[in-house]
Amino acid sequence: MPPSIRGATTVCPSPLPSVGPSLFLVLLFVSFAPLPTAAQSSASPSAPLDTALAIADSLRRQGQFRAALSRVNSLAQKHPNQVGIHWRRALFITDLGKQSEDAETALSYHRKALDAAQTALATDTISAWAHLVTGLAQGRITLYADRSERVRRSRAVKHHADRALALDSTLAAAYHLRGRWHRQVASLNFIERTLVKAFYGGLPDASYEQSVHNFQQAIALESKPYNHLELGKTYRRMDREAAARHQFQKALRTAGSPHDPEYKDEARALLAEMR
Repeated sequence: MPPSIRGATTVCPSPLPSVGPSLFLVLLFVSFAPLPTAAQSSASPSAPLDTALAIADSLRRQGQFRAALSRVNSLAQKHPNQVGIHWRRALFITDLGKQSEDAETALSYHRKALDAAQTALATDTISAWAHLVTGLAQGRITLYADRSERVRRSRAVKHHADRALALDSTLAAAYHLRGRWHRQVASLNFIERTLVKAFYGGLPDASYEQSVHNFQQAIALESKPYNHLELGKTYRRMDREAAARHQFQKALRTAGSPHDPEYKDEARALLAEMR
């Protein structure tokens, strides 16, 4: 079992005008696969550590998130300077938060995931995966935060996705993360954008076209259900129904994540809506 997870804090609603729900459904629910081998981490682990990390990755692919996390928790005590251990801890904790149906429990997992991600960054500031899981954890916490914190964390999501890709342009999951960011921010209407700019300093420019471009880059690297599903959802926002349907169908024909059943269920539901 992981070390005790910090309890969720109660967030008081902001007295400022509501920015609307669309921004605050932002960010970001993806589970990334496949993972790199231990040898691809910035530090060069020993062969036994390489094998141990491969076992943890295999457990995650089977959906055994607690067992995978237990493995890397033990490794972290023995190898505190291995970035590949710390970013995996963040990712596996995020998996547990994604599984949780209780909001307070989910938030506590995502805060713990951010702690692990920040440890990974402190261990190696030029690890693309460390930046990626930091952006992921920031986005997950966004779902439970007040308005100003949501905007601040949304900026962090974009920053870390961009940084991950600057460090590794082949990291499909970072393109996915950035694609979701563009879609959600682009979905803000004029009033919402005005309020965000007036009260919170605004957000970087975003567009559906950039969302499509990022998802297409992710798919070129990894044709996985979650990439096709999210590209399809962007096409629907653009009223490109035929293109959306094609991507949802592709989501049903591909595989590659421990959360595949969830993604495929969503793709089926969206296809049913479009009949």
